[in-house]
Amino acid sequence: VQGGTLYLGTAGLNLQVGAGAAQAQRLSACISGGAAFITVATGTEVLAKTVPYLDAGIQAGIALGRDFFLGGDVRFLIAFDEDLLIFGAVPCTSLCKEF
Repeated sequence: VQGGTLYLGTAGLNLQVGAGAAQAQRLSACISGGAAFITVATGTEVLAKTVPYLDAGIQAGIALGRDFFLGGDVRFLIAFDEDLLIFGAVPCTSLCKEF
């Protein structure tokens, strides 16, 4: 893809398995797949298509007080376009509250 900015969004099913739901530390692994929405925006036009994707990742979290968790997550994503293979690693940090 030349001459434009590439945007990628995903929608799919996620399966997550982990340990530590009742503990101060948590560790889990996940896998997901579905539709990836690829959009290329140039100065004059916007092109879009939908392709399949697969991603997998790991997540760890620690308790902050009684109801909050601070977590780190890294996911590896592959989008299967017929013209090119899109691969990326996505790190993120999260703050969660349990209800």
